[in-house]
Amino acid sequence: MNNMKFTQSTLQGCINRLITYYRTIITVVVVPILFSIVLKLNDQPLPKEMVTILLLVPILVTLWLIVFNSGSNKLQACELTLNEQFISVSKYGEKSELNWNDVTKLTISKILGNHVILSSNSDQKLVFDYFAFSRNQRNQIISYIRSKLTK
Repeated sequence: MNNMKFTQSTLQGCINRLITYYRTIITVVVVPILFSIVLKLNDQPLPKEMVTILLLVPILVTLWLIVFNSGSNKLQACELTLNEQFISVSKYGEKSELNWNDVTKLTISKILGNHVILSSNSDQKLVFDYFAFSRNQRNQIISYIRSKLTK
């Protein structure tokens, strides 16, 4: 098999960013606020400005990236390469790589922003966002990883 290369599309990057951000906001901000309301620990309402900022920041960042991260100088948010010898993940130009001989475990984390985690014998980890790629690409990637781990 030759290299299989997966590049995150702009749309998938936006989807990934928004899912990750809003899941984090819900967990880190909304859950404590709900506990506070239920337990009546704080009678102060959350300022409207804070809620507006929390909701608008990811939308503004996403729009900025759509407009300015384009053309020949476009920085790829996530690229993944699979071949017979190794798996490689590049996030914003920073590359991580693991040899298949060293990979011992595949974990798909569903807590605070889904991640695909490959662990190695030497406690090295290769991590990429679960929603970084489309469903079809994700299925291809995970199927290939599982096939390499069962050999």
